[in-house]
This record gives sequence, C-alpha cells and structure tokens, in this order.
Amino acid sequence: MENDNYTVWDIVADIWTKPKVVFAYIKEYDNTNLYIPILILLGISTSLSEAEIEVSNSDASLVIILLKSIFIGGLMGWIGYFIYCYLLEILGGFIGGKAKFDKIIRMFAYASIPSICTLIFTLQLILFFGTDAFLSDFESVDRSTLDLVIYYVCMFGQLALAIWTMVLLVIGISYFQNFTILKGILNLILPILLIGIPIMLIAFLLTINS
Repeated sequence: MENDNYTVWDIVADIWTKPKVVFAYIKEYDNTNLYIPILILLGISTSLSEAEIEVSNSDASLVIILLKSIFIGGLMGWIGYFIYCYLLEILGGFIGGKAKFDKIIRMFAYASIPSICTLIFTLQLILFFGTDAFLSDFESVDRSTLDLVIYYVCMFGQLALAIWTMVLLVIGISYFQNFTILKGILNLILPILLIGIPIMLIAFLLTINS
C-alpha cells in the first residue's frame, strides 16, 4: 500500500468493508495521533449510552446529560480505552501475541468508528424525544406508532453498528497478534475478565457483610 495516497477519509471509508487494508496501513505507516480524538468521541458515545440507563432514575436535564457525556465521558472514556488496550498487549503476550501497544490502540480506535456513528441515532432520538430518549422504560409510556417506529429503528441501527464494531475488533486483534479468530476473541475477553471478576468478588463480599 502506498502511504502518500491514503488519507484519513480513506481510512474512515475502508474500515467498514476493507478492514484489513486499514490494519495493514496502520501496521506499516500510521504513527499519527488521530486515534486520540477518535477515542474521545467513542467515550462520549459510550457515556450517552450509559445515560440511557441512568436518566430514568435521575432528575438530570438534557443539558447536564450532554455536558457529562462530552466532558466526563470524553475524558474518562479514552483513559479507559488506553488501559484496555494496554491489557490487550500484556495478556495477548501470554497467549502468543506479538503486537505492541501503539498499534493495538490505533487498531482499536479505527475499528470503533462504527460505534461512534451511533451518535447519529442518539442525536436523532434527542431531536424527536428530548430527555425521554434516555428513558430505559421508553416503551411503557403511551406512545404513538410513529414514535415507536422511530425509536426502534434508531435502536436497531445502534445495535447493528455495535455488532459491526465487535466484528472489526476481532478481525483487528487477530490480524495484529497473528491469532486465529477464536484466539482473537479470547484476547478481547481476557482484559474484561481480569477487571470484572475482582469487581464482582468485591461487590459480593460487600453484599455479604452488609
């Protein structure tokens, strides 16, 4: 692949259908910091998704939800992704992986572009429903047929983009670590288990002692 003719917009376009072309470019040429704003946007997108769960039990206004997602989600999100990608490198090494952090973090960012696009559907929901877009029990309130159609179309779109992100992550980590697909999936799961199991044990112990 020629570095000179491959632009940011080529990456954004190709990651959807030609991910290995993008990953080959990252492996050979990409040393830019473009991944940082991508991860910040991903943090904002993830924070808005979490707000969809929390706001039904909160009196937060739309402005507060958006500010929280932009500032807290954008900041803490990319820090969390840095930690996750570092664990991908370390734990992947234990099962034979050779990829370095600087390549893994870039792969993770570019593979997450579809998830960032879920913001399009989130903004559409906000435009139509305001703070109601974040209610976890949205369907339980009396809604028109059109409202429900709009809601479910957006939900399906978000789900499809999230699934495609997972597919790209599996392809990406398998490519860089030179893993099989199953081993790539294991590599993606190991950091979650490493962080999640201790948290679950602590929560269980606190429940017993309370």
